[in-house]
Amino acid sequence: MKKIISLIITLFLCLSVQSQTEEQIDEWLDEGIAAAEQQNYQEAIRLFEQAKEGYYNLYHQEDEDYANILSYIANYYDDFGDYSKAVEYGTQDMEIRRSIFGDQHPDDATCLSSLALYYSHLGDYSKAVEYGTQVMEIRRSVLGDQHSFYATSLYNLAFYYSRLGDNSKAVEYGTQALEIRRSVLGDQHPDYARSLQDLALYYYNLGDYSKAVELGTQAMEILRSVLGDQHPDYALSLNNLGDYYSYLGDYSKAVEYGTQAMEIWHSVLGAQHPDYATSLNNLAHYYSRLGDYSKAVGYGTQAMEIWHSVLGAQHPSYATSLNNLALYYSRLGDYSKAVEYGTQAMEIRRSVLGDQHPSYATSLNNLGDYYYYLGDYSHTL
Repeated sequence: MKKIISLIITLFLCLSVQSQTEEQIDEWLDEGIAAAEQQNYQEAIRLFEQAKEGYYNLYHQEDEDYANILSYIANYYDDFGDYSKAVEYGTQDMEIRRSIFGDQHPDDATCLSSLALYYSHLGDYSKAVEYGTQVMEIRRSVLGDQHSFYATSLYNLAFYYSRLGDNSKAVEYGTQALEIRRSVLGDQHPDYARSLQDLALYYYNLGDYSKAVELGTQAMEILRSVLGDQHPDYALSLNNLGDYYSYLGDYSKAVEYGTQAMEIWHSVLGAQHPDYATSLNNLAHYYSRLGDYSKAVGYGTQAMEIWHSVLGAQHPSYATSLNNLALYYSRLGDYSKAVEYGTQAMEIRRSVLGDQHPSYATSLNNLGDYYYYLGDYSHTL
């Protein structure tokens, strides 16, 4: 009798401990999601790592719920900017789901799609194309060629090919995605507008600026109609149109659209957001092409200060802003200032990108010009 009572007590204690552990895991997950919503990705990762260890210690198995935790961790590493870690956890997530569901399941396609994105963020666009192609083939096989998820896989593939520099392939896949989205979602849907917007970008990359303006204008009008004139996506469409008009040589039109984008991003995203800095940087470029270098320096300095504050002093975008400022000061005839900013840009690019990168070579070439106009010919070789 005493043995039975002892077993009952032991079982009760085990169940109690398990219940407490399950509650702790749920608490870590809830707190992790809350931290991520506050963009505190380091804390979110820490809490989900604890949940992952707790889950495995409790159940001793890598099942679907365990894979879900890995998926969250991969996403948070991606948001945090640690793309190698995102790939590591995303790969583990995919392997577990593939062992459970097989390699033709929608979950496998979702994991592959995430991995393609992480590799693209790493700059490995060949790998992104490889995984993106697998996603496209699975979704076509499982869902059919008129499904919105299949269209999304084509849309993503187009983007990866564009990043690889194959904009003809990007146009091909992007056009297919556009046609499916128009058929399935209609021509007033935001995703249809986004397809138009990206196609415009691919034509722009091919040098067909008139086509880019045509498609970009259609996208802008749909986004304004559907999302309103204070939405960040509408601002992006205006920003892109500014770029397309600048390459057509219509800098006044570029300033018009660029200013609208800048004002919306400032209002909606705030004065310390990278997209707002991008709009200021673009406006600086447009004004420089109009010959208003004082205005270019003003906008360029604002962009530089935001990127320094938000991205840090070793980020390529910060180096780009310094490089641009050097150019604007040189146009104003202030070559000492041009050398100062150009040297900073060159040093960052050498440190971050390496001494074989085209951007580093551009910095060296620009510095040679600025020293030449200062009369210091020893630096021009």
